[in-house]
Order: sequence, then structure tokens, then C-alpha cells
Amino acid sequence: MARLFQNTLYISIAHGWQMAMAIVLIPFATRYLGDEGFGKYSLATTIMYFVFLFNDFGLNTLATREIARTKNKTQTFFGEVLGLKLLLILSSLIFIVLFSLFANYDKETYLVIWIFAICGILGSFTQLGYAVFRAHERMELQTFIAVLEKTISTILSIFVLVAGYTLIAFSNMFLFASVVAIILSMLIISKKFVSISAKFDWHRFKPLITSALAFGFSMFLATIYNQVDIVMLSMMKKMDAVGWYGAAYKLLSFTNLVPTIFATAFFPRMSMSADNREEISKIFSVGIKYLLLLAIPLIPGVFILAEKITILVFSDEFINSSVAIRILVFASGILFINIFLAGLYGATNHQIKIVIIQVIGLVVNVVLNALLIPKYSYIGAAITTIITEGLVIILALSWALRNICDIREFSFLPKALFAATIMSLFLLIFNNLHVILSILIAVAIYSILIILLGAINLQQLKKHF
Repeated sequence: MARLFQNTLYISIAHGWQMAMAIVLIPFATRYLGDEGFGKYSLATTIMYFVFLFNDFGLNTLATREIARTKNKTQTFFGEVLGLKLLLILSSLIFIVLFSLFANYDKETYLVIWIFAICGILGSFTQLGYAVFRAHERMELQTFIAVLEKTISTILSIFVLVAGYTLIAFSNMFLFASVVAIILSMLIISKKFVSISAKFDWHRFKPLITSALAFGFSMFLATIYNQVDIVMLSMMKKMDAVGWYGAAYKLLSFTNLVPTIFATAFFPRMSMSADNREEISKIFSVGIKYLLLLAIPLIPGVFILAEKITILVFSDEFINSSVAIRILVFASGILFINIFLAGLYGATNHQIKIVIIQVIGLVVNVVLNALLIPKYSYIGAAITTIITEGLVIILALSWALRNICDIREFSFLPKALFAATIMSLFLLIFNNLHVILSILIAVAIYSILIILLGAINLQQLKKHF
């Protein structure tokens, strides 16, 4: 149990630091790159995720599972996966070439896409090292490399922006950090675990791919489900629109950390109670309660302060992003529940059901983007996101309540809504305050009210967490 707590802590540190560095970088990136340059950067990082998938196919997750089960076969399994990944570089390159043939971008955009595509390939091999670390429950090694990589890329990219260099130089800083990360990952593997040697066993490659595809398909759905709007927007509209939408999307994506941590923390307990509807209902109800208590004030708070937040974080040039932020914040609130629901489905061995729901959401997302982006640009993409997330929560929650568990507590809802209403009135009345001061006071008002109203009990909170 002590090791489990340490591993969870290390992963939380890595995610938290990466988010903190992203928050530091965004104001510089938006101000120095401008809306068009930031749009190109947003598109390139989106393509990077797809390249990573084409070079992984779920192999890293499979490696973690298999090595964790039979640690004495680490050398064999690592060598086989490493060999297969080297061959899969070709699939990543084919993807980029085909995408470039169908797209219509300027030379700078293509170059930035290729730089981040190489980052995606290198990241796939770095993550293979992480898979070994996780399998041997040495998450501190993964945290060290992830924190170092993000720190290097953030500091160097800010430096080149301030020094007056271009988007290409900015992008190359991420490539440099990726190179450092893969070198460190492989060095640690060779020093502490196994030798770095690729095995090209053609008879093993087919079963490896077959076993990994389930993980890869789920990762592909999650990636395309969250990133397809930026790709479609870049093909239908100018890069400034991509920049406005990408800025809003990246800002609100930070809120996903909260439900992700909840899902990770609750997953073992839900897994142990998978066959006990009474027990899992209690656990699920606790998670839903605290996630809703966090999501309820988030939506009106961000909606009211959207313009001030946009100017503070980005610049006046991104004022159009505030419209997207006001729409996307509703999707962020819904995602608090959707991410937790995905954890519930996985813990109770119903992952196929959530994949089916994700496929439905993906189809709706692509169709609506195709219909709305040509007419409404980035606003259409934002509207599509909230409709898609709304559909997913309806399908996922309704099926879960019928087949997996119940929600046992609703008494906190009116109290939380009342507290959020008072908080919102404060923000509307005292709208001349600095945005940071407004946020701090608003958080204090809401927190005090939900405690006074009994929506949250500090003793119960201590007991649960």
C-alpha cells in the first residue's frame, strides 16, 4: 500500500508539473506567436498525438501489463516491442505524407507539423521506457524524466520567443527536449533494468499487434474524439480561427486534471467492488458528489470572467477566444463526469460499452463539425464539442445507472447551486475587480457557503480521502 501511494503521488507530481509548465508557456506563446502562429502550433501538436498512436498501437500499455505479470521476461518483451516500434516508424511517416497530400497549408505549417511529428515518434520510444518503469513500480523515474522534459521545453521555448526567434525555432525546442527525454529513458533502462537491444521476431509481431490493438483502438478513439475538431477547423478555415479555438481548448483542458485524478484514485476501490452493486454505488456516489461540487461553480465563474481571463492569459488579439471559452466551459463541466464514468466502466469490466459510446460520440462529432464549421467557424467547433459531450454523458450515465450502480445522494445539489448563484452575483456586481482577485474571492464565497449550508462535511471529506 505504501508503494501504491508513492506511485500515485509521483504520477500526480508529473501531471501537476506538466500542467503548471503549460500554464506558464501559453501566455508567452499566444503573445509572441499571435493567433495565426498559435493556430499552427495547435495543429502541429494535434498531429503529434496521431503520429504517436501510429508508432505505438497500444504497445506501451501492453508492455506495462505483460512485464508487470512476468518481470523475469522484461528483456525479451522489451526487445520485441522495441523492434516492432522501429518498424512502425514507417506507418507514422506514411500517415504524415498522406495527411500532407490532402491538406493545403503553407510551407511553415508543414515544417512545424514535421517537427512535432518527429517529437511524436521519439515520445513513443520514451513512453516505452515509462512502460518498463510502471511495470516495475518505479514511477519516480518516469516523473523525473517527464518533469525534466517539460521544464526544458518550456524554458527554452520561452527564451527563443522573447529573443525574437520564429515559430520554427520555437518548435525545435520541443524537439530538443524530446531527444533529451528519449536518451535519458534508454540510459536508465540500460543501467537499471535490461540492455537496449531490438528483437525482430516476425512470428511474435502478429500476436503482439493483435494483443495491443484493443488498447490502441481505445487510445485512438480518445485522441481523435478530442482532437479532430482542430484538424477539421484547420482544413476549412484560416489559422487565426484555429488559434482562437486552440487557445480556448488548451486553457480549459487543464480542468481535466481534476476528474483524471479522481478516476485514478477511485479506480482500485471501484475495481475491488465491481461485483457488489451496493458498495460500488456508495463509492461512485462519493466521487460524483465531489466532482459536481467542483464543476458547478466552474461553469458560471468561467462564463462570467471569460473576457478578463482571455486578456490576462492570452492577449487582446485573442479576444475572440472568449466566445469559445464560454461555450467550451459547459463541455468541461460535463467532462468532469464523463472522465469519471470511463473509469467506472473500466473498473467494472465494461470497457467495450464505453468504446461503443465513444464511437457514437465520434461519428456525431465529425458530422456536426462538417456541418457547423463552414458556417460558424470555431464557434461551430465549440458547439459541436458541447453537444458531443452532452450525448456521451446521457448515454454513459443512463446505461451505468441501469446496469452498474446507483447515485445515492442528491441533497447537496440545491445547496451547491445556491452557493454558485451567490458567487455569480458577486462576480456580476463587482465586475471592476482584477480577475485574479475576483477568482480568489469567488472561490472563498462558494467554499464557505457549501460548508455553512452543509453541502460538504469536513469530517466526511477527511474520512473519504
